[in-house]
Amino acid sequence: MKDGRIALVTGGNKGIGLEVARQLGQAGITVLVGARDVDRGRAAVADLTSQGHHAA
Repeated sequence: MKDGRIALVTGGNKGIGLEVARQLGQAGITVLVGARDVDRGRAAVADLTSQGHHAA
């Protein structure tokens, strides 16, 4: 459930950052994924959205 809150997770494309992004998504927060590598960032967003989370 999306509740209007937005979080930016730097390093959200792998490891702890990705897990934080996933948990924020589960809490209904829209997640903006920060990543140094564009392709890895897009892959993380695709992973999160495939799980039903709001991510960009």
